Amino acid sequence: MALDGVRGMAEVVGEETKAPGGDLEDFRGFIEYMAQSFYRPSGETDYFAGGFRDLLWKRDDISENERIDIAFELGRLDHALYVLKQLYKDGPLGDYLDRPDVVKRFIKAISPVMGLYVIFKDGKTEDIHKVRMTIGGATADIYNIIQDGLEEIENERR
Repeated sequence: MALDGVRGMAEVVGEETKAPGGDLEDFRGFIEYMAQSFYRPSGETDYFAGGFRDLLWKRDDISENERIDIAFELGRLDHALYVLKQLYKDGPLGDYLDRPDVVKRFIKAISPVMGLYVIFKDGKTEDIHKVRMTIGGATADIYNIIQDGLEEIENERR
C-alpha cells in the first residue's frame, strides 16, 4: 500500500481474488445428487484414463520415460475402475457401492486425478512425481473400496 493510503495500480492487480466456482458450497446440491448412486459418478470415468493418456502423449514438455510411467499408472487406474464397475454391475457390490458414504468415498478418491486431467488439458505443468503419486493413490483407494465391500459382504454371511 502506498504511504498515503492510496493503492497503486500494481497493488490492485496483486489483490487476492476468488477463483470462479471456488466455493464448493454452491455445488453441494449437485454433489449430493451425484452421491445418491454409484452409477452417476462412475459413468464419468468410463473413458477417463484413455482420454488422460491421449492428452499425455501430446505433451512435448514431458519426457518419453515420464509419459510411459504416467501411462502405466493410468493403466492401473483404468483396471481398478473396470473391476469396480464389474463388481457393481454384474457382481456382489451393487448395494454396497450405491451407499452414499461409499459413493462419496469414490468421488473423493477420483477427484484429485480428475483435477490433474484438467491441469493437463489446460496445458499447464505439474510435478511428475506428484502426478504418479496422485494416480497411484487413487488406484489404491479404489482397490480399498473393493476390498472393504467384499469384506463387508463376507462378514454378513457369517
